[in-house]
Amino acid sequence: MTWFTENPLPPVVIGIVIEAALVVGLARTGKRAFLWGMIATLAVVGAAVVTERMIVTPREAVTATLEQMRAALAKNDRAELLTHIDPTSITLRNKVQNDLAVITVTEAKINESKVDVDPSGKFAKADLKSVVHFEGNAATLGHKFVAVRINVDLQKRDSDGKWLVKDATYEVAKSPGDL
Repeated sequence: MTWFTENPLPPVVIGIVIEAALVVGLARTGKRAFLWGMIATLAVVGAAVVTERMIVTPREAVTATLEQMRAALAKNDRAELLTHIDPTSITLRNKVQNDLAVITVTEAKINESKVDVDPSGKFAKADLKSVVHFEGNAATLGHKFVAVRINVDLQKRDSDGKWLVKDATYEVAKSPGDL
């Protein structure tokens, strides 16, 4: 039932269709029952949207973590970015530190993302296609932006439920179409 818990659009569209039918009925007959139906439909759709917003699925939590990481990267906040990487993933933490030491990120975007969470809700894999604009040693890097495909393995920490990156690999291309 993820269509309901991850997207408010279906209940809203269904509600609009029902409301339209009730408006037509009210306009043709003038009966007060159609007005009560419109009010009830509005209340049910409103409750469905509020319920959908209150339920945070594991996929939404992982997506929020990835967005927080993107925002930290866009602000060049390495310390914040590292809070999302598992402290035991020393090699990954060092690689991120080294890569970001030679550039200053000016913009970071996630163009596409695919997030899969295992049935236990404790492990996730994400495949991202991103573009990062930066300033830095252009002689070394040869360009001012990179298109990056990132594969991320995440694990939910038991103590507080926070999603942490356990491993990540990335492939750099010169243009977004190369990925």
